Amino acid sequence: MNFVQMKTIELTKLLQRAVNEADELPLSPAELRFYTALHEALDDYEEAMQTGKPPLERRCLICKQPLKYCCC
Repeated sequence: MNFVQMKTIELTKLLQRAVNEADELPLSPAELRFYTALHEALDDYEEAMQTGKPPLERRCLICKQPLKYCCC
């Protein structure tokens, strides 16, 4: 499969499938953070496509503060 030529909808489905399959695997802390960030990014993208607006602010996964105020 040539990922460069994939349509956006195909790519998001592929990424969503990877996130769903990762839920069933034992993951290291780094892998867990990666898949959590990917899951949140896919949720933000889906929301932006439905509402036509980008998400308000990205937040830190640890302290939940907006990224510009994060000190983790």
